[in-house]
Amino acid sequence: MGTRADTKILHVCESIQGGIATYLDELAPLQIAEFGANNVRFVVPSRSRPDLPNVPNECLIGIDYDRRSARNLLRYAGRVRRIIAEERPTLVHAHSTFAGAASRLLRAAGLAPVPIVYCAHGWSFLMDVRERKKRIYTAAERWLSRYTDAIVHISRHEHDRALRIGIPANKSFLIFNGIGNTLPAPRIDLPRNRINLLFAGRLDRQKGSDIILDAMARLRDVEVHLYVAGDAVHGNAERPILPNVTYLGWVSRDVLDSYYSAVDALVMPSRWEGFGLAAVEAMRQSTAVLASAQGALPEIVISRQTGLLCPSNDPAVWADLLRGLNKAELQRWGQEALERQRQLFSIDRVHSQLCDVYEAVGRSAQDAAR
Repeated sequence: MGTRADTKILHVCESIQGGIATYLDELAPLQIAEFGANNVRFVVPSRSRPDLPNVPNECLIGIDYDRRSARNLLRYAGRVRRIIAEERPTLVHAHSTFAGAASRLLRAAGLAPVPIVYCAHGWSFLMDVRERKKRIYTAAERWLSRYTDAIVHISRHEHDRALRIGIPANKSFLIFNGIGNTLPAPRIDLPRNRINLLFAGRLDRQKGSDIILDAMARLRDVEVHLYVAGDAVHGNAERPILPNVTYLGWVSRDVLDSYYSAVDALVMPSRWEGFGLAAVEAMRQSTAVLASAQGALPEIVISRQTGLLCPSNDPAVWADLLRGLNKAELQRWGQEALERQRQLFSIDRVHSQLCDVYEAVGRSAQDAAR
């Protein structure tokens, strides 16, 4: 790829609300410092501008589109094709399934002759869906991998399962997600005579919002309160009115960090999880994490050291787990969680490893052109 000044990266993203927004916003300042503001661009939904406060306006390219569908995928791909032609990047870094499919379909059709780095941020074939859909997703990802120069896996779980279904090992790079150092958060005072919990993210089936809300409905006689930061992204979500639940909606990252810092624990009852960046965000604020033992979450949370892993998606099991919480114990686990985050989940490491991937892809492209 040549020198850093010769490298121009076009990040292509179809939906970023939640963990992907955090990932990009943490990564952006490092890439801009490394490659220059003229050489880093982010294609994101126009409505998601507030989710990327660390990204300068000149580095953003907004796209507006309606709900996900095959027809809109083609329209989206057409818009991405025009942006690639206008921006002339040296590589495209596509994020998540929809953007990854659009970018690589263009490559397969010979309409975007540019190297592509792809990160699923959670493989579609690992979702809790019908087997027929899983087979379709598996076949699609395997075929699209032919038109991918490098595939970034955000957890060991994602990496190993991808190789098992035939994703090429020689194109695969394991780069754990990470975030920056502890950020000072505006103080929020919560009642201290109870255990305060936080759910942060999309209110959808994957994240298990229904599981934790059902569990809270069983705990009306226990001094536990849940704050819910987030909302539905695709479709609607049920928000039962409960005396021990407060709905915050989507909040800014500063406010979210304040809640991470103020609560006793973050809850993540996910049914599947490619990584689970919210866990690392909470750990950065010295907060314990209570998570389902699904996907990559056991790679982040060490049960009874940095939090607890729940072995079941049954709301009754979650309710029992919450009944047994101890405030002092949660505080000790939070301190251990901070140390683990600093050691293993750093955005500086992510940036360095991605630079290595970009360089390897660039060398391969140059060799192929000779």
